[in-house]
Order: sequence, then structure tokens, then C-alpha cells
Amino acid sequence: MAAAGSDPFANSDRSDLHYRAGSWVPMPEVLANCPDGAAVDDYLKSIGWKPFMPLGQYTDSLSIKSWRHADGGFLIAMSDTLNTSPFMKVDTFPELMDLFSRWAPAVQAAAISDIIGELSAGDLVERGMVEMVAARAAHGVEYEAPQLRREAQERKNR
Repeated sequence: MAAAGSDPFANSDRSDLHYRAGSWVPMPEVLANCPDGAAVDDYLKSIGWKPFMPLGQYTDSLSIKSWRHADGGFLIAMSDTLNTSPFMKVDTFPELMDLFSRWAPAVQAAAISDIIGELSAGDLVERGMVEMVAARAAHGVEYEAPQLRREAQERKNR
């Protein structure tokens, strides 16, 4: 079992689940043979799971990771900065999309909460979301706005 700590996917208190025909059933633990201290993503790759469609990859408060197996099926795990769900397996892409559609609103709400938290924090964070938006806006004003004005004037003059 991978060691708990900095890797949020190393959680020894799990009961992994398989979603079949609309029901959850227990399944063998995905990380049962993962060596202590191993990076979970590396271990999953070694047993045939490749990273697939993440949701919320830019938020610290809630995200969903998924992996696809060459032999079929998908793994899913939800996490925040402190906790990770058990691994969940689905057999088909439509089942994966069904679960994503149910859980995406929670990920979206967490992302919006992150933005509101950063906006109301009152302090600057190096490479924080608010600072990056401000930097992009400044770049747009300095470099992109003049070009947009020229293009608009050219269209007007035609």
C-alpha cells in the first residue's frame, strides 16, 4: 500500500467500488499491491491505467481524476487538499460521463468558491488565480487592445 502523506491518492482507509448497472458493488482494492512510498499515478500506469479526462484540475478544493485501461474500463477518484475518495470503476464511457455529469456541479461550485475566497482574501499570492487574471488583463491592455483597435478601424474603413 502506498504511504499516506503528500500524495492525496495514497489512502489506506478505502473500500474501492465498481459501478454496474446503476449500483455500487465492492471490488478488490486497486492499490492492494502498490509498493510503500510509490507514486500512485506511476503505479497505476504500471498496471495498465493511463490518465484520462480530469475535472477540476486547477482547483485545490475538489477535483476528479480518471484513468482508462487498455483492456477497457475507467477508474475515478475524487479528492480535495486533505482527502481522497475510494477508487471507483465503471465499465463504459457512457457510465463515466453519467458520473461526471452528476459530480461536475460540485467541482464547479468548489472552483467558484476558490475564486471568491481568493478575491476576498485581501492578500497577494504569488502565481495566484487573481494575480494571473490581473497579469493577463494587463497584457491584453498593453499588447492586444491596440491590435484589436487597428483591426476594428480597418473593418470600418472598408
